[in-house]
Amino acid sequence: FVSAPLITHDGHDLGALCVIDHQPRTVDERQLRHLATLAALVTDRMELRLTARTAAARADILASEVDHRAMNSLQLVASLLNLQSRVTQAPETAQQLVIASNRVLAVARVHRNFSANESIERVLLLAYLRRLCGELAEVLDVAIDVEGTEASVPTTQVLAIGLIVNELTTNAKKHGAGPIKIIFRSGAAGHFELCILDQGDGLPEGFAVNRLKGSALGIKVVTVLVEQLEGRLSAGAN
Repeated sequence: FVSAPLITHDGHDLGALCVIDHQPRTVDERQLRHLATLAALVTDRMELRLTARTAAARADILASEVDHRAMNSLQLVASLLNLQSRVTQAPETAQQLVIASNRVLAVARVHRNFSANESIERVLLLAYLRRLCGELAEVLDVAIDVEGTEASVPTTQVLAIGLIVNELTTNAKKHGAGPIKIIFRSGAAGHFELCILDQGDGLPEGFAVNRLKGSALGIKVVTVLVEQLEGRLSAGAN
């Protein structure tokens, strides 16, 4: 057999590239040069793959650090809003600051549940909603049951869906009664249906989500998110 060493540009010996035959052969200088050239190509290829893996690992670490800092920043903003609400003299202003703080925390909560899966193209939504609502149940101090049929949705839609669930579940706790049920199921032609149900007295007569005015910022936020998903928002008795 004949061999050529595999040595990296910084001097590390990786092994050797060997050519083996069952019959003795005479190898000339030209063939040795060709083998050395091939060994250099193999070494270059191995170093490129190692560099790519190292870069990917660094990118993952950087993404994780960015996520961590984003979470800390969101929590800091929420804390500052809460502190401001405690020193504000006007009760209505204080209440709005608390609501703003809760919405910032909602973004942080949804982001935390979502960021672990953001490197893939689709997410199993029912499992995601159960994780999210497990945290929501503790925050709102209410039982939340999530049921339905599992289906995958694009990761580009998960954040909006999580924020919609957070907003409507918080609203159900505030204005409804009893435990909250969330149902996710597949519809026709690739569509999905997401329902948030409570056991309150029901909606006022003539209620329409598109006619809400004034303080109904939560519904306006939900409406914008639903439009981003190219969906339709409706409310009524189950």
